[in-house]
Amino acid sequence: MSNKVEMPTNYPFSIEIPIRRIDLSLDVHVSFATILDIVMEAYLAFFAHYKFNVLNLKEKSVIFANANIAYQGELLYKDIVKIDVVPDNFMEKAFDLNFRMTKNNETIPVAFIKIRVLFFDYSIKKVIPIPNEFKSLFEIESDRGKQALSVQNESLVWKESHKLVVKIYNFTKNFPKDELDNLTSRIRKSATSLPLTIMEGSTRKQKEDLARFLGKCRGYIEELRYYLILANDLEYSNSSPILKELENVNTLVIKHFKTLINQKKD
Repeated sequence: MSNKVEMPTNYPFSIEIPIRRIDLSLDVHVSFATILDIVMEAYLAFFAHYKFNVLNLKEKSVIFANANIAYQGELLYKDIVKIDVVPDNFMEKAFDLNFRMTKNNETIPVAFIKIRVLFFDYSIKKVIPIPNEFKSLFEIESDRGKQALSVQNESLVWKESHKLVVKIYNFTKNFPKDELDNLTSRIRKSATSLPLTIMEGSTRKQKEDLARFLGKCRGYIEELRYYLILANDLEYSNSSPILKELENVNTLVIKHFKTLINQKKD
């Protein structure tokens, strides 16, 4: 496996395993062989969770073609290792099974393992196509994961844009009174329009509509950027901190709408 590991982001199954003293190599840390033992335990638990027997899965067997391991940290005695599992990259006769190993409440990465899995018919001694019942189950799981990610991203981008609105209202409180109907009202209107547009645009079903609302959001962001720079140059207040937050919101908005666009079928 290359140094740059492409890891999935959604994992439908997880299991935690405590590290025993017997798992250690020379009483120091977990050995290479034990890493594979842990992977095998997670592998069996994964299939059992979905009520599949690896030796008789839709009357066929599941076998390994190869395995790649990227080590990222060590496992020590009494560590609790969490293994997240997800299948992906489905082909006609094979798919990849990914194992993400972490510890300390997922704060410390331990290893990432990718195994190429095949379906094998021992009666004819040949690799066979993946049973549709198995493949379709995880295609559904994948769709659910994408939807969950979309909801999560939507919540995040809306919350951050709302927080920005509150900060802009406080930022403009000390503007000169003669700006109340000018710069103050303009900057507040652009700010409040952003979360409202995010909310409305996120409900759209067509790629063209999603792209249009992305453009509207970017328009409000650029308006805000100019108004904040103007307020700074007029020495009404230091707008640098809010400009940084605006850039963060801009990044979230682009990511959010592009995720929604990419999920729509042509």
